[in-house]
Amino acid sequence: FGGETHAACRLALTAWSREAAGCQYPAEARALGAAITACSLPPVARAAVSQALFELLAQQRGQSVSELLSARPSGRGLPDSHVLVRDADDAAAVGEGAKTLKIKVGSGGTTDTEGDGADDDMARVRMIRARVGDDIVLRLDANGGWSPAAVRRVWPALIALRVDVIEEPCDLRLATNRAFIASLRDEFDGPGGQPQVFADEACRSVSDLATLSDVVDGVVVKPMLVGGVDVAATLCSAAAQRGLSVI
Repeated sequence: FGGETHAACRLALTAWSREAAGCQYPAEARALGAAITACSLPPVARAAVSQALFELLAQQRGQSVSELLSARPSGRGLPDSHVLVRDADDAAAVGEGAKTLKIKVGSGGTTDTEGDGADDDMARVRMIRARVGDDIVLRLDANGGWSPAAVRRVWPALIALRVDVIEEPCDLRLATNRAFIASLRDEFDGPGGQPQVFADEACRSVSDLATLSDVVDGVVVKPMLVGGVDVAATLCSAAAQRGLSVI
């Protein structure tokens, strides 16, 4: 799960562990992050190393990792989490207290009339909404799997079903798709509201934010994929400074 193969990650971690044996890493967060970066580890391997070393440093200081990484840690408890559901039967999770459901779409099925799976996706979403009622928050994640044409076709249904968030509706790494999303949202802008658009695959570094901040409402930051908890914290801070929400 990430930017390198299992074999490449294992090789990188094995080499790092040999070089790191007996090393004294900096006892200050920023310097520690720089020292880890200097090891030139691929993202998932770097994430493993950073998670371990920042946790050790936090323990030595009697802090949490969030206190170590932020001058103003939130101090709040865990946020409400979501439950990943596949269909209406899966949505029984609502009975266990879940208030937000996440639904994967964009699988590219070919049983619908357009052959891109979007109509089948929306049929599932409609059944889930009917099963759980209007008070449950629905978030969709397409992983960039819909074409712009499919997004355009299902957008009115997303609005009607009061979908809260759609992650990476189409591949937002492409400038043409970012322009399409901006135009689509302008077209449907009005009092009724429309889904928030979040970037996921298109956001892996601070530099990516420059092309996304005028198009999306927020970004999904996965520490394992961006290189670790320290890199993720920097990316989250930079996104917030641009007025973007963060998952």
